[in-house]
Amino acid sequence: MNKVFCSIFAVSALMVSTAATAHSAPMSGNYAIEMRGYTPDQMPASATGLAPFPAPEAAIGVLNLNKSGTVTGELIYSTGTSVTAPTTCGDTGAPCFNGSSSTITGGTFTVGANGLGTLAFTDTNSGRSFIFAVVVDAKGREFRGTSTPAVADEATAPILAIVGEKQGHIRAS
Repeated sequence: MNKVFCSIFAVSALMVSTAATAHSAPMSGNYAIEMRGYTPDQMPASATGLAPFPAPEAAIGVLNLNKSGTVTGELIYSTGTSVTAPTTCGDTGAPCFNGSSSTITGGTFTVGANGLGTLAFTDTNSGRSFIFAVVVDAKGREFRGTSTPAVADEATAPILAIVGEKQGHIRAS
């Protein structure tokens, strides 16, 4: 119930801030994204320890959105206890991107004339699927949103906020 309320509240607040803006540009191109939030507390009442509950979750990545409404990309994702990534960097073993845009699959997005929409994708490295209610700025340069559970009473789905900013083209001089 809290998750649904939080998602509705966040999207409602975003709707108020963009309600008077007409949308002239569709979302397309590469968007740098950041996701932050947590997984609801699943700690049993008898458990002890120093682990943070609720468990923090975070991700950074790149989404490629095309005009037909499909999403591809890459994501480095931390569940608070593990980190998944497309590849690792050299001898360090640190998580890295590989530039292939192939680790995010099954992605779709839709945006209405009022700038409200849905963004959904699956990260193959972590095995997680995400669905977000989003608000897009009038020129398609930025979106913000909150996660929604894939199943109405899904108690263990992460509660995340997402921000995406369109990346410009680099021009050789």
